[in-house]
Amino acid sequence: MGQRTAIIVAGLHARDVVRDLAPAIALLHERGVRIVAVHPLVDMAGVTEIITVARECGVRLVIAAGGDGTVGLVANGLVYSDMSLGILPFGTSNDFARSLGVPMRLVDACSAIANAAGRQVDLGLMVTDAGVRRYFVHAVSVGLNSAFARLATKVEWRRRYGRLAYPIALSQVLRQRQHIGMRITADGQVQQGQFLQVTAINAPLFGGALAIQVPDATLTDLRLDLLVVGDMRLWQAPQAARVLVQSRIRRAGPVYLLHPKTARIETETLQDVVCDGELIGKTPVTVETANRALHVIGGRA
Repeated sequence: MGQRTAIIVAGLHARDVVRDLAPAIALLHERGVRIVAVHPLVDMAGVTEIITVARECGVRLVIAAGGDGTVGLVANGLVYSDMSLGILPFGTSNDFARSLGVPMRLVDACSAIANAAGRQVDLGLMVTDAGVRRYFVHAVSVGLNSAFARLATKVEWRRRYGRLAYPIALSQVLRQRQHIGMRITADGQVQQGQFLQVTAINAPLFGGALAIQVPDATLTDLRLDLLVVGDMRLWQAPQAARVLVQSRIRRAGPVYLLHPKTARIETETLQDVVCDGELIGKTPVTVETANRALHVIGGRA
């Protein structure tokens, strides 16, 4: 196999990127993948420019080093193109990478990028009424997860608490939780009421190392999986979600799954929308599937 050229886009806050990037580059080079540039992740506009320049220089492989947020931003620059995405899973959850079957060990992930066959997978697409448009690899959420992301992504929060930023943010959100009046329209069917959270999932695995899988879901099933957490005590939600996915049913109390191609989420008051772990816009938001929008390399075929 001849040597291929690639660039790496690395998330600034991805765990262990600084420590592991140099070994990763060496491992990739040994396996026939030459890294011609490494770019820190800045924002969507910066990633798009980086990928455009790389393509003009003949590069056809972009490797995202980080978690779902980093991978999602890079994927937006590659949709419906002749370029491929590889992943070095340095994030906390890596749900999209796990869904693809990307190995979590660095040496194995590098080998997979170098040797595995590529394939086309679906993405999700979110569009707010204010005109924000973004593809997502993992999930779009409104509700409890939005409040968590608002805290956990603050630079001063991360500086103050370091690795404890996520659990402290989660603890605060749980104490201040509130239900939100929502109207959810999924493939024309309307659900209306008080909800803790609504999440449109593209990748079938979620929960990080817990590897909770949405029943019968794949990255090529031409649908989203809409997880709705209704009016309930928060401590009941994890058990209800576990029963739902393990028992392969659609409803467990006020927690249920829908499988639409498109869905619209409207709220009584404007609410933050979280896309692949980052705050992106406000409700109302429409989500839909993007058929075979991304070419990926390094996962399980």
